[in-house]
Amino acid sequence: MAASKVLLHIGDDPYILEYISTDISDIAELTSTSTLAEARAHLQDNRYKLALLGLTLPDGSGLKPIRELSTNHPDIPIIIFSSHDVVTSPGSIATAFDKNHFSEASLLATISKLYN
Repeated sequence: MAASKVLLHIGDDPYILEYISTDISDIAELTSTSTLAEARAHLQDNRYKLALLGLTLPDGSGLKPIRELSTNHPDIPIIIFSSHDVVTSPGSIATAFDKNHFSEASLLATISKLYN
């Protein structure tokens, strides 16, 4: 099993991936997947400390991994990155960011807080 200080990014937005991979490299190792199938495979073989999730994926809704993570990996907090309004609820969803309007400092602070 891989180290648990790894962030799993599930999303297909290349801009967001480029942005976050540069900014979080000092905080966490990033594993990125662009489909639900890839995410499921990674979750079977690795332990993750945090999941960063987009809601629009090529092979299905990002709501599916929320349910799967909440059921199968309840210890992994989820940060949702979406251009849609998102209501966070108690449980695995830690917070949500509007991917069109977020601050780097706020994202990094949230990731750091969830790692500690």
